[in-house]
Amino acid sequence: TIDLWGPDATHPGPYGTSLTADVVYSTIFRSSPMESSYVVSGISHSDDSLLKVTAYQTVMDSLYHTGLSDITPALIRSGDTLRVSGYSSCDWYIDDSLVSIHSSFIAMTRSGAYSAVVHGGSGCTIQTLRYSESVISSIADISHIPVWSVQPNPAHDRIVISGAAGHEISLYDAMGAEVLRIATTGTHTAIDLSLLPRGLYLVRADTGWSVREVLD
Repeated sequence: TIDLWGPDATHPGPYGTSLTADVVYSTIFRSSPMESSYVVSGISHSDDSLLKVTAYQTVMDSLYHTGLSDITPALIRSGDTLRVSGYSSCDWYIDDSLVSIHSSFIAMTRSGAYSAVVHGGSGCTIQTLRYSESVISSIADISHIPVWSVQPNPAHDRIVISGAAGHEISLYDAMGAEVLRIATTGTHTAIDLSLLPRGLYLVRADTGWSVREVLD
């Protein structure tokens, strides 16, 4: 019901201009424009939120179609550390706060959204997608909780859950609706994503302590 066009029905109006800017923001920063509090004059906060969420979801849904996935460095998890495939010099961020510079890896010691800006050979910098992690700091609290992971991330047609044997795995879409639930039986459990729409999904194990983001 939102009219994106101006009075001449040819050029974008405030809503169309705002949506375009949100798409550009999502593409460049690989993150949601909801992080920006700026609202175009004449647009309500609720409509602004809808435009920002829609823009980000569309960019994430289109990673493979647009080729953005090919030029976005991949975050690789190994144990409790994150690295960027193919890059040795990275500036690391947690919840958009710079925590380490020119490092090849970061230790995941606290909860937050991890990301990196890599330095290419030509002097260009490229931002990765985010990797969300929940960390329990108390040794007493984690002594009985398995460490589990989701690979690959981003994913294309399937994911493999490792380290959550005997637990239920739930898959949620970007709107928070549960779209799949499966009980793991072994050390590694494969989940077929080929029948699901492309998009941003959250994977939750009933260990009750960690959530992974997976891009289909």
